[in-house]
Amino acid sequence: MSKTPGRDPVCAPHDESGGPAGGDVTNRRAAEGAGAASRRIELASLSDFAAGIAHEINNPLAIIIEAAGWVEDLLDDELDKRNLDEMRRALRQIVTQAGRCRDITHNLLSFANRVPGRLDDVRLDDLIRDVVATLEKRAASRRVAIALHLDPNVPKQHLSPTEIQQVLVNLIGNAIDALEPKGGHIDVIMRWTAGETLIDVADDGSGIPPEILPRIFDPFFTTKPVGKGTGLGLAICYGIMKNLGGSITVESRVGSGTTFHLRFPEHPAGEKSPARVALDEDEGDFGPAPQAPATVLVADDEEGFAEMLGKRMARRNIAVLTAASGEETLAQLHANPAVDVVVLDVKLPDMDGPEVLAEIKRRAPLVEVILLSGHTTVESAIDGMRLGAFDYLVKPCELSLLVAQIEKARSRKQRQEERIMEARLREITMRRL
Repeated sequence: MSKTPGRDPVCAPHDESGGPAGGDVTNRRAAEGAGAASRRIELASLSDFAAGIAHEINNPLAIIIEAAGWVEDLLDDELDKRNLDEMRRALRQIVTQAGRCRDITHNLLSFANRVPGRLDDVRLDDLIRDVVATLEKRAASRRVAIALHLDPNVPKQHLSPTEIQQVLVNLIGNAIDALEPKGGHIDVIMRWTAGETLIDVADDGSGIPPEILPRIFDPFFTTKPVGKGTGLGLAICYGIMKNLGGSITVESRVGSGTTFHLRFPEHPAGEKSPARVALDEDEGDFGPAPQAPATVLVADDEEGFAEMLGKRMARRNIAVLTAASGEETLAQLHANPAVDVVVLDVKLPDMDGPEVLAEIKRRAPLVEVILLSGHTTVESAIDGMRLGAFDYLVKPCELSLLVAQIEKARSRKQRQEERIMEARLREITMRRL
């Protein structure tokens, strides 16, 4: 939303008699009134936004609460196959709906530019096909046909796949919504021009009224009813494209449809993320995962989270220790020299994550650290990597991703240990010669 903050005058001009100039007092009061009106508009927009978020989160939370209650009811009965099947269905609902809540909070963090994307070498045409495949059922149910026109000569780019997917899902999803209830056509066009990738998402819907068009990238602005949209989708797209050094623009004509234009400056495949500058030159070559159980220390002051995470990892051949503070983390590390990886929350009650990380690297430099946080900023993630963290993950994250990163981190630790041992053996051999 456009903001017009009022300005508080430092010193009002005076007339020859030494009193405030009458016209300036009037202007000042008018400015103060305009500022107050602007603040009221902002508060109203924030209120609408908060209502939308509450609705979006309360829906899956209601399902989670009912599903958990249903499991409790079933546990009061004698367990049989039918009840076990019902419990499994309820638990799947809990996981699915909790995932919805996670996605909402991650979108909010993305809007606030607090969640950095993981960079990788990607083919944008494959990414577009994947996104369209996930939206096909939704489009078909609304009588929308999606046509792809993708230049196969666009080279691989080094970008964040999740962020680009988020942009495409928002744009194509909005286009599908715009074609309700009659249906219509969407064209996704990609081409390579003068070292830049251009992607257009065009629909033949009713178009966007000219009085609304200048506001569509404003945060909190939405024409959808409460619960149907938070007004963050296009604002997130704008922020992602801006951070890439690219742009997103729109053309629309009432009755003829809307086209969004994405411009991606060249990001050649093979570039490294700034957040990975502290990693070894042989990053990614960690060798096969060792067969013996990894030993992981989970440092998190949410004891329920640490307990559940530990139980789930134990079923995946990982030995787990827990700590609820920075001091306890360091004490556990001292008492258990076999720890391979520390999964470290960046906010502990007595010490912050970077402080604990730096102390871990001072006391046990080979122990790998994975930062885990519900509110990771780009800056803190990069700082953590430079201090020696193996990776950062945003909480809640998929367990499979966390386990995979633990195994990679442990493999890197083992390789470093082997190099040290080889160097010592060479030194001993040279002394004997």
